[in-house]
Amino acid sequence: MFGRWLLFVGVVLGGIGAWVSFFDTPRAPVPQPPLRLAFDQWAGYGHAFIAQQQGLFTKNGVSVQLNLTPGPGDTLNQYRHHQTDAFFSVFSSLIPLWAS
Repeated sequence: MFGRWLLFVGVVLGGIGAWVSFFDTPRAPVPQPPLRLAFDQWAGYGHAFIAQQQGLFTKNGVSVQLNLTPGPGDTLNQYRHHQTDAFFSVFSSLIPLWAS
């Protein structure tokens, strides 16, 4: 009697699992906002523009918004005030950021 009950429960649970997996609709991916990247005017940061022109960001599934600032102080202020997600900088420009 217990074996039949166990078989019945197994069949019911298996049927429910098959039904759920069959009728489960795939979820659409949630669109992510672009990665906001700030940097100042220095020739060494040109690789970001090259990567964008070559389509390397979109090829790897990353949306990037490049933000060119007039100087390193403006880049740090944007990062401090959460107007950008990341930034290019040199070590000497990071000292004021860590000091505050």
